[in-house]
Amino acid sequence: MQQISLDEILPELSEMVFTLSEEYTFKVSTKRIFGDTSNITPNIKTGFIPFLLKEEFKSDHVEKKEYWVLTNITTINENEYTRMLVLVPGSLSSIVKLLYSPILGVRETAMHAIGNISSENTQQRDMLLNIGALEPLVDWLNIQAQNRMIRLKEVRLVVWTMSTLCTRSPPPSYHRIGICFSILTKLVYCKDPEILIYTLSALSSITESFSEMIPEIITSYNTIQELIFILDHRSLEIKILTIKTIGNIVASDFQFPHNIMNQLCCALTIYIDNFVQLDQQFLFFVLWTLSNVAAGKSDHIQMVIDSNAIPKLLIIMSSHKDGLNRCKIEAIWVLRHIIAAGNHSHIKYLILNGCCKSLCDLLTIDNTDILNLLLVTLESLSQMITIQFSKDFLIGHIKSSMSSVSFDKLHRLKKQGTYSPIHIVDNLLQYFK
Repeated sequence: MQQISLDEILPELSEMVFTLSEEYTFKVSTKRIFGDTSNITPNIKTGFIPFLLKEEFKSDHVEKKEYWVLTNITTINENEYTRMLVLVPGSLSSIVKLLYSPILGVRETAMHAIGNISSENTQQRDMLLNIGALEPLVDWLNIQAQNRMIRLKEVRLVVWTMSTLCTRSPPPSYHRIGICFSILTKLVYCKDPEILIYTLSALSSITESFSEMIPEIITSYNTIQELIFILDHRSLEIKILTIKTIGNIVASDFQFPHNIMNQLCCALTIYIDNFVQLDQQFLFFVLWTLSNVAAGKSDHIQMVIDSNAIPKLLIIMSSHKDGLNRCKIEAIWVLRHIIAAGNHSHIKYLILNGCCKSLCDLLTIDNTDILNLLLVTLESLSQMITIQFSKDFLIGHIKSSMSSVSFDKLHRLKKQGTYSPIHIVDNLLQYFK
């Protein structure tokens, strides 16, 4: 099909748009316009786009395809066109008004355009939030909640658009997105994978950005239980978004009932036990979440111990599987949190299950981040042991934990002087001699 320059058709387009057949209008306003992207710039500023967004153009007999031009502009790879569209006076508010259109196709193209504009940068996202782009989306979802004839395609598009308005860093204003919290926690129960991805993407971002407000965001314990259930989803993307959300909630002041925290610890331990088969990013977030649990109250530490997670962590720490360094760091953090916040019986449990030896054996690794964390953790453990346990216990269970290879590594670290504070290395050499 021969390409027609937009400059050739634009003078006639305003007169033709109400009378052209649907087929020809579609060709004019989408396919032929974008045959040559060099035609876009002048018509965003002075041509078809301002005309399209005029109030008199938004009448009931206007078909959806006239508005696909908005979506096409915002999906072109050269995003300078989106920025130009945003700068057209009143363009964003006009697009948001299209969300209230009674014509399904018009609403859909408006949502595509809003999602694309919001996804490009946080400034444009905040501009859309400030003019109320989120309200019609949330209102629509609330109204349609009981509609059994609802179109899945439209729900997906609404939730995707809503998600683009709630994500990215720096985060949006808490008060601007607060209206969507209730509907997001309800969407967690949706069985459609695409809707779940958009929902969990928003929730993981919101719970990370507003940890102090999580008790206001997650208002039902059933939501937590559903998230734990979703961890078994076959979609890796859904699993990762879910465990990130759970980890954020655990790290907050959210008050977990005993049974749900216990359920979570048991679920995490099962994944850790099968770490060889797990995706390493998912395993990392599982261990990070367990570390957040261990950083909490004494009864949470007891649940970690009761779930039998510690022996599994030690296996990961001693594993020679490639790419596990980030996971090993999180495993060490679990132990460090227990050492810092645990009671006498918790520390004794770590020692009797070989934690000291596992930490000492890791000293042979050539990874600065792991070594720095190991040295601090070993010093904390040695101090706790000295204070809380007898000399006989110390000699019987601790002194033998340091192999000659690990001891030599400490001497080399002292000689290099690259690990600060160096007194930690001196203390450990004295302690394990």
